Amino acid sequence: HLQASELQQAIQQCIDALNTDQRVVLVMSDVEGYPYQDIADHLNTQLGTVKSRLSRARASVRQCLQAVRELLPDEYRL
Repeated sequence: HLQASELQQAIQQCIDALNTDQRVVLVMSDVEGYPYQDIADHLNTQLGTVKSRLSRARASVRQCLQAVRELLPDEYRL
């Protein structure tokens, strides 16, 4: 249970470290489950911009989590 809590904190810290545009898109997509087009409409931006920001956000979070690799389940380790 403690390890899961530490992982949750690490994920939140990595998300918090994103720039605002990337963080908003990541949360709307991966946490709240909005479709890409709905995110684009809500943010008044292009669909391609949403996809680009999301890709960069996910890559940044993935890289950030390498610092706590030992907390990740085996199937998520690179």
